[in-house]
Amino acid sequence: MTDYATRLSALSPEKRELFELLMRESDGRGRDADRPPTAVEAALATIWAEVLGVESVGLDDDFFELGGDSIQCIQIVAKARRKGVRITTSALFEHPTVAAVAAVATRAESPVDDTAPVDGLVPLTPIQRWFFELDLPNPHHWNQSVLLELRTVPDPARLREALQTLARHHDALRLRFEPVGVASSVPGGGGGWRQRLAPDAVEVPLTEVDLSHVSPAALEAALDREATRIQASLDVTHGPVLAAALFAMAGGETPRLLLVVHHLVVDAVSFRILLEDLGAAYAALCGGGTPALPAKTTSFATWARRIEAHAASDALRAEAPIWLRDDDASAGLPVDTPGGRNDEASAREVSVALTAEETRVLLQQVPTALRARIGELLLAAVVRAIALWTGNPRTRLEVEGHGREELFSGIDVSRTVGWFTSLYPVDVDLIEPAPTPLDALDATQQALRRLPQGGVGYGMLRFLARDPALAARARGERRAEVSFNYLGQLDGAVAPATPFAAARERGGSSYDPRNTRPHLLHGVASTLGGCFRTTWIYSNALHRRETVERVAAGYLDTLRQLLAAGAAPEPTSPGPADFPEAELTRDELDRLLERMLDGEEA
Repeated sequence: MTDYATRLSALSPEKRELFELLMRESDGRGRDADRPPTAVEAALATIWAEVLGVESVGLDDDFFELGGDSIQCIQIVAKARRKGVRITTSALFEHPTVAAVAAVATRAESPVDDTAPVDGLVPLTPIQRWFFELDLPNPHHWNQSVLLELRTVPDPARLREALQTLARHHDALRLRFEPVGVASSVPGGGGGWRQRLAPDAVEVPLTEVDLSHVSPAALEAALDREATRIQASLDVTHGPVLAAALFAMAGGETPRLLLVVHHLVVDAVSFRILLEDLGAAYAALCGGGTPALPAKTTSFATWARRIEAHAASDALRAEAPIWLRDDDASAGLPVDTPGGRNDEASAREVSVALTAEETRVLLQQVPTALRARIGELLLAAVVRAIALWTGNPRTRLEVEGHGREELFSGIDVSRTVGWFTSLYPVDVDLIEPAPTPLDALDATQQALRRLPQGGVGYGMLRFLARDPALAARARGERRAEVSFNYLGQLDGAVAPATPFAAARERGGSSYDPRNTRPHLLHGVASTLGGCFRTTWIYSNALHRRETVERVAAGYLDTLRQLLAAGAAPEPTSPGPADFPEAELTRDELDRLLERMLDGEEA
């Protein structure tokens, strides 16, 4: 649609007010920026600024238009509760400004804290069942990890004590997994495995590695080799599932700390919690105090049992038509070398990045201008890049979500460590295989906004459904060969006040080279060091590097075209996803708005 500002200026004041009301209603908010904030608003604004990494947040600033993502929503909920303010992630999605969400906030009750001992058998969650269904040659080496740079001279004894504090505090670090016979006959079993919580925390190993004698040229390779050895040391059956290594570096480099946790017990949100708690515990010990970590929220065991019960509900059954499609017209990815293996040994990476200024525009300007959340923008770029590659207007992706949806009252998992990830398919139907970036955005928004509860229902249908016919249909669905995971803004994952900072080196291999990769192409995006970067992981036994480079270039080109579209002067046109019940294309909606404007011009 063309120059809205000029067209609006030609309307009568009454009609201009009506049209602008339509624009605001599609946003779901009004403006009230002049009044002083209430105490709750002031507290929330401070928390938002801290989590989003911006200097200040206004009462009517939209959380998602500031680049906020779903993981940061969870962080805000947890931090607000500690300040005595109770909000929910769903409330933040529905009321995404400080003023709006403060209006529905309540006084926080005592934290939901499973203080009683938690042990014994725990049902496997859908994502854990998905993992064991992979039937990996070495399921013990499939980790999440981070390499940190220590800002001060380390104290190994206090670091060991801080690690042990984590192990005692977070139940999931006591989870153990054991193979069993027939999975269906075992309580809590799935994929031939079951999990139980050990009654006591085992000692967390902290290995000290001296690399001070290594030449500068060989230092990074030596660090990577030793880090991989630590990564391969976990044992999900007997423990540990958490290990650490402290590296003395050569050439005046500050020490490095490697943290490795098996993915079965953590996700991206959990890792942020562990890093925050480790920094707080270590700082307290170094200062001569006793660690006092924030209260635990609902235990992972309680959550697992609740979703197992939810799998038998009518509400979940009602979701089946959304997930189980009979008209799948998507096709498999083209491969350069048919029949090649797809294991971790053959995995290679292609990375593309935006500049710091482009990143700022992407996170803080484009969402407002295009009325889109950051996840929708990124996924639209993936959809268009894949469609341009395959020539198919139907694209099926598997998307990773945080999985901590508010399904039950009285449940709070904002500070619970565990693997909650939801993995669900998204089918995007494009008008043609070479859509414009805005057409791809419209189609992606509509596809995502049709999905309930952040996608968590799909995994329950596939792995936990009590109806055998539904479960069989879900398992029979053709799996997506492309997956995408937006990890969010990682710059705030390690707080400036902690003694740690993100290190630049690689922290070893998180996967056994013999393990099969679950997808042919996996995209991982995040913002770190002020720059947005996406890494595309593929098998060089199936695809040539130049093939993946072309896909990555198409993805980056789409992002930059969306940046350019987002630089258009306001006011901007609403998109089809702002009026989901109408089921309009962008052209159809623009024509309707054009007729409204044309009919009222003087």
